[in-house]
Amino acid sequence: MTAITNFSSPEQANGAGDVYANNLTIFGQEVLTDYMDRNLTSSLIRQSTIVDSKTKQFPRIGQTTSDYHDAGAEVLGDTILANKVDISVDDRPILAHTFMDKAEHILSHYDERAPYAAELSRSISDFIDERNIQVLANASTTAAPVTGGPTGGSVTVANADTDASVLVAELFTARAAFAANSVPLGGLYCVVNPTVFHLLAQENDVIHQDLNEGLNGGINKVREVIMVAGIKVLMTNHMPDGVVAANSYDGNTYDGDFTNLTAVIWDRNAAVQLVAQPLTTETDGYRVRVQGTVIAAKTFQGTGVLRGECAYSIYHT
Repeated sequence: MTAITNFSSPEQANGAGDVYANNLTIFGQEVLTDYMDRNLTSSLIRQSTIVDSKTKQFPRIGQTTSDYHDAGAEVLGDTILANKVDISVDDRPILAHTFMDKAEHILSHYDERAPYAAELSRSISDFIDERNIQVLANASTTAAPVTGGPTGGSVTVANADTDASVLVAELFTARAAFAANSVPLGGLYCVVNPTVFHLLAQENDVIHQDLNEGLNGGINKVREVIMVAGIKVLMTNHMPDGVVAANSYDGNTYDGDFTNLTAVIWDRNAAVQLVAQPLTTETDGYRVRVQGTVIAAKTFQGTGVLRGECAYSIYHT
């Protein structure tokens, strides 16, 4: 009997090489798409890219004053102070990975692959959200890089986590603080945990809406939002609580004491997410020795404070 040697492999690129090559490419796109749908904070802060370097410098220019000119007075020029903010990519990439056993999964089955894509993207998305919120909370207490410059605000208020009227009042206070620092009021965001979110949602003066600001301007997926004092309040499971220790791979300051943190409010200029490598997927191909394939999703980035005056935090007692 003659063996069949000419056959079609729909997952193979042009009939040569890895028989699962096309399949893995699609898998990578699923990871990216799911990440963009899940991630909350990345699109709500400044984004910047970096190539062939670890740290990016952002200049900060101070302020001067104006006054009437006296007749005949010599114009000597006022001193305008300046400084810089350095934001770095973290020392190691963020990685999520899994092993797919050939005997248990047929890789060309889209239904089989989707849960893996969702889990890899969920893991990375949650990790980044946690870090970004920690940076935003730290921004509210960061000293101004320019002497005499504006700073953020942080308050501790009794019952802010259990009395919606108290938290609403503090959100108005936060808005006033932003206005005093000349921070634009049209793009303020706030994150709280689910318990606080649903507590706020019961307030009569709160506006309920669905928000979808698109890939270039804000939240990527339609989410329930409540509006308080013109601030878009969003729900997250990633509010830091307690003391977060520093990691040896940190390129920026993520650690701090976040005990009793109730809410973080910010404008997108409060922080910068510096990306050296966007989210990608990798595979080592099918390995006979282990009868399966390792697939990894990773990104190389870091988030740091840019403008502390654009952040405000509320703690409870």
